[in-house]
Amino acid sequence: MGDVRGMDLLLAGTGSISDAVAHLLGSYGLRRVSVGAGPTDTPARALWSADLAPPGSVGPLVLVTEGWPINVDDPTAEVAQVPAAGTLTVRGEPGEVVIGPWHRLGAPGCPSCVDLRRSRAQEHFRALRARHAARLADAPPAGIPAPAVAAAAELVAAEVTAMREGRYADLRVVGAVMRLSLDTLDVRTHRFLADPLCPHCGTLPDDGPDRAWLDLRSRPKSAPDRYRLRDLRQEFDDLRTLFVDPYVGLVRRVERDDEAGFTVARAPLGLRGGDPTVAPVTESGWGRSDNYRSSDSTALLEAVERWGGASPGGSRPTVRAPYRAISSDAIDPRALGTHAPEAYATPDSPFVPFAEDTVCTWVWAHSFRQNRPVLVPLSVAYWGTALTHPDEPRFVDEISNGCALGSCMEEAILFGLLEVAERDAFLLTWLARLPAPRIDLTSTSDPRTSMLVHRIEETTSAEVTVYDITVEQGVPCLWAMATHRHPGTGSPALVCAGGAHPDPEQALRQALGELGPIAASVARSAPGHTDRIEAMIRDDALVRRMVDHSLLYSHPAVGGRLDFLRGGDRTTTVADMARRCGLVPQDDLRDDLHALMDRFLSTGLDVLVVDQTTAEHRAAGLSCVKVLVPGALPMTFGHANRRVHGLDRLRTVPARLGYRSSALPDSAINPHPHPFP
Repeated sequence: MGDVRGMDLLLAGTGSISDAVAHLLGSYGLRRVSVGAGPTDTPARALWSADLAPPGSVGPLVLVTEGWPINVDDPTAEVAQVPAAGTLTVRGEPGEVVIGPWHRLGAPGCPSCVDLRRSRAQEHFRALRARHAARLADAPPAGIPAPAVAAAAELVAAEVTAMREGRYADLRVVGAVMRLSLDTLDVRTHRFLADPLCPHCGTLPDDGPDRAWLDLRSRPKSAPDRYRLRDLRQEFDDLRTLFVDPYVGLVRRVERDDEAGFTVARAPLGLRGGDPTVAPVTESGWGRSDNYRSSDSTALLEAVERWGGASPGGSRPTVRAPYRAISSDAIDPRALGTHAPEAYATPDSPFVPFAEDTVCTWVWAHSFRQNRPVLVPLSVAYWGTALTHPDEPRFVDEISNGCALGSCMEEAILFGLLEVAERDAFLLTWLARLPAPRIDLTSTSDPRTSMLVHRIEETTSAEVTVYDITVEQGVPCLWAMATHRHPGTGSPALVCAGGAHPDPEQALRQALGELGPIAASVARSAPGHTDRIEAMIRDDALVRRMVDHSLLYSHPAVGGRLDFLRGGDRTTTVADMARRCGLVPQDDLRDDLHALMDRFLSTGLDVLVVDQTTAEHRAAGLSCVKVLVPGALPMTFGHANRRVHGLDRLRTVPARLGYRSSALPDSAINPHPHPFP
């Protein structure tokens, strides 16, 4: 905020709160102005015309309204965008008075940002505003109690006084709002993050090749076996303050539960887009570990990652063209795997077959094989395109596969690439029915792993087995399975999970940490879906949601579909796996990442990285990416959505690994839905 000492104070608005503010601040040379048409002492719109009043030359302005805004483009929001030294908005709403934020034209964090955040953080706010705001705006709260009027005026006066006296550290509603309860006079402060897509103060840059270019930097590690540069569990309190708030937070809350002796946390957030007349689409981050702090932290960070992966929030896409016109700079979407022709032909399919003449939106990514920026379809780079760009053609079903968050770009890329490797190895093993060797779980050198196995088996009455499903890149990938000892007794017959990490020991802990809570969750939910499960057994096409995959394999009738995996007699140890893979931990994370990427590049694949980092991520010093590997098998959910067409690796890698003497024919591809949770 600029220096406002000696400047007149402007007050716009009518009603009891406005009158009380005028009474308290009359000594500041206050001038009352109007926000709409009609006779005024000084016409408001003329007062802050850019020609007559350059930014910072007017104000501060206190803008008081007693009614809900209809939407982010309503007159209140427009009037708030004035070239004042600072504009403080005050709103009377049902049951409360909302004070703040202070905002200056050209700076981020305006009242419209608050409304955008509220519309996502509060499940019903958007729908209520769409249906009833016009009536509420015309009928402001009647008879605001005198104590509440006085309290609101005192809070406003304190803010204005602090600003005029240059005590900016005392301002409570810069990047925040205060809510004064009309009943209790309780005051709550809610900090919010400016929305880079705000129509009034957003400053989203254009996407372009220069922004996509990646030059990996040296990232020294605290220890060779540690692949996270910051322990974000220790920063959880700060991250929660930054991101979590039920009123205006990016994340609404962090919920806790427990499953199979593991602590489980969920962090829901509302996404951009969707129908404005209904509640926003909710996506959740999940955390599962042996302690609540780790689970809370993981859930929150996964939710923040989901925010970046859903829709463009770091730059504005600018390329819209058919593939034929930009093929020299673009990745052929068919290299990413497509659906079966019959899947596109179904009447309710939301996807369209790729054609070189189809006009679509593209975003820039960095290709490490070509060492230059390339274009990929928006609907592949961001999995929530259907919400934010409903008219955008979507060639394939895309999920958050390969999306990752890190404390730097190198860390995010490494973990995004590991996720791609894990899902590719799982699907390749499933679709080609590869008889993977079983891990001798007694060979682990980490007592925590043995404890995890014991805990899962004791709480689920299942036997835990883990299989080495590492494929040609030599990146340690595991398939963990809990098989019930007495199937048909009300507990799931089997549950699967996966894990991947440069260190097989850590991959094993990761897989087991996923397996235990998922097994308990399926055991709890499966009895309520008996009819649906039995229908899915008869018809694979009914497997449509993520949860359906685990529910289907909870039934003993389909357990035989995994005999190819369980029937082998080969075993291996964790140490043998580490020797075969040969990914030696380095002192610098950049070296680890180069070693991992070289595994893919040396097998003829590419590694593409879309920078999904937003201003919200940067506020916490985080980076967010989407990693794509053309040719790798992409994870999808819903049997009709699987993408195996155009991916030759599915046919050639089984022979390359020694499982077959020739290419895998289409007739040998596993026809059933995968069991990945």
